[in-house]
Amino acid sequence: MQKFFSQYIKRIKVTGFVFVFLFPIVFTLMFMGYFPVTFSVDIETSIEHDDGNFTAYTGSNPALNLYHGNRWVLGNDTDYITLTSDGNGYDLERLLFKNMGGVKKIVFHSFSTSILGIKTVETSGIDLGQHTYVNGGITPFLEDGEFGLTIDDPDVECMFMITGYDFIPVWFWVGYFLLVMILDLAVTLVAYWIITKYSIINWKAPLISVSMTVTFLLLGMWINNTLSYITYDFFFLNWIIVFLVCNVINCLTQHHAGTIIGTFMLLAWYCINYFVILFRSKPIMPSDLYALQTAGEVVGGYNIIPTPKMIFSFILWAGLSISLVYISLKENKKVSLRNRSVGIVFSVILFVLCLNNPIYKQLNTFEWNARLLDGFYSEGMVLSFTRSFFSSFVREPEGYSRKKVEEYLTHYQNSMGEESANEKPTRIIMIMNEAYADLRDSGMSADVDVQPFIDSMNKNTLHGTMYASVYGGGTCNTEFEALTGNSLAFLPSGSYPYSQHVKHSLWSLAEYFKEDGFRTASFHPGAKDSWNRNNVYPLLGFDKFYSRNEYKDIEYLHLLPDDQSNYKFIESVDDEENAPEFFFNVTYQNHSGYQSWEDVPKNESAMLIPGTDAQVYLSLVAKSDEAVEELIKHYQNSDEKTMIIFFGIISRVLELKMISIFLTTMSVD
Repeated sequence: MQKFFSQYIKRIKVTGFVFVFLFPIVFTLMFMGYFPVTFSVDIETSIEHDDGNFTAYTGSNPALNLYHGNRWVLGNDTDYITLTSDGNGYDLERLLFKNMGGVKKIVFHSFSTSILGIKTVETSGIDLGQHTYVNGGITPFLEDGEFGLTIDDPDVECMFMITGYDFIPVWFWVGYFLLVMILDLAVTLVAYWIITKYSIINWKAPLISVSMTVTFLLLGMWINNTLSYITYDFFFLNWIIVFLVCNVINCLTQHHAGTIIGTFMLLAWYCINYFVILFRSKPIMPSDLYALQTAGEVVGGYNIIPTPKMIFSFILWAGLSISLVYISLKENKKVSLRNRSVGIVFSVILFVLCLNNPIYKQLNTFEWNARLLDGFYSEGMVLSFTRSFFSSFVREPEGYSRKKVEEYLTHYQNSMGEESANEKPTRIIMIMNEAYADLRDSGMSADVDVQPFIDSMNKNTLHGTMYASVYGGGTCNTEFEALTGNSLAFLPSGSYPYSQHVKHSLWSLAEYFKEDGFRTASFHPGAKDSWNRNNVYPLLGFDKFYSRNEYKDIEYLHLLPDDQSNYKFIESVDDEENAPEFFFNVTYQNHSGYQSWEDVPKNESAMLIPGTDAQVYLSLVAKSDEAVEELIKHYQNSDEKTMIIFFGIISRVLELKMISIFLTTMSVD
């Protein structure tokens, strides 16, 4: 009897072990393959419109709006129009609606969500009003016990947002995980039968290794809210790459070390990406490894606090790692040099096959930054990073030839003809202000005016709008385009030319003015080797580069060198020689983040906007405006003809944050 109970307990332990470590594998098969959790939204409305168009964005990250959403072209009907949004991911927290023009009034009758045709949430239109946020140009109202919105100007784009619902109720998740557990139990019984029938030994450590790589790939995606975007095929390709890397490390060291080290690096990589995407809406790419020093300089401006998901994941990693070490030492499995070599060769061959299959070839290898983020979500971090690495080398465009370029240049030079010689300035100061922008172009109220001096400049002044190609970082890329006229469109996606591609002399504005007898100098009150500027600027034709070490009497604002003392230093260098000069300056004062005031004086107009980050940023812009005023006044009465070129560099990340801030809370009593 005792022997029977002993064997029974042993079976229970083995079955439980298999059940636990097979669970993430079975869950992956269900969640990404056979039963992905997506739901539909149905909103019954009455819409007064003229050729109206509505768009609803469903991306969990606002930067994904372009690629995930629905659009409705409204026909002749006005009453009981159903706005249906299908295939929404389980992690959807809000529906952001945009009136594309023509809609005058919308009344909400009911709101419901469903999975596989089964309704999970159902509520009235009046309740919907409690979860609706609007921006300027939209007026909420109650009419005959129903909630609605009036569009002040139907021809102007405007937005409203529905949020605060649990689109998928708890009872569904309970049932879903019960189903996964039942399937897991069935697979466990089959696996136990195979293990006992064929007397398989030393199976526990390999099972833990497979389970850990799957688990922490899932948890990394969970941390970054990407689970609802990736397909099973792409998930499998991400997993096999991770598993192969871990296997190679296992073969080179202890046969459990690779799994522990590899899963830790994977989890840490996902956590770092979480913060990088949060602050600049772009994942880490191979080219970012060249920017580690610059990132280290500015990371102090951000509040980096681990999320509960991260803490849970690392605790789980520690527990599983201890279990793997314990079982590996207990099994005491010795691996011969021959088997280690075979394992490495097998892993390398399989890795090459992973990069040469139909799934991998579906990936787009030349993308703009917004597509990089979408690739991170829908294709997976490991796969998108690998793809970016192998496509990060500059290739000659199809049909390119030096002869053809020279023919184009000759044609346009001849077509210009001779022009009368205009007076040329003998002093040119070109300022790239980081990070300056007029957010009134992004929907901010015109009542907020933090740049009165720049607004007042009309005489001898040209104004325009510039689009910066950088997305949440990469100051040097805007420098590169502004100074050389070369577009990033012809470089691999995610490139940093200063760090990767500028290895020899390259034509630039500095070289142009230098050939015309100008003295050329560049200025940046940051570290000399930030973005490799100390090596790149001489190649672009600058005679001198003044960095933080050369600056005198620099003062700080927002914990960074301020614009005012930055410009004063340029003025002092300008006085040293009496010669034509071209100066290029990159400021530092307004660099992110904007979570705290530190020593930033609060601007009265900036305080009209809710949100600390917006207020801090706008108050810094106000100080930039004052610094520009002092700079202009310094040269206003100069005997030398002076041209000052001032342009801002700000990413669309901040603009998106500002748009969300401009949405104001609205509730119905």
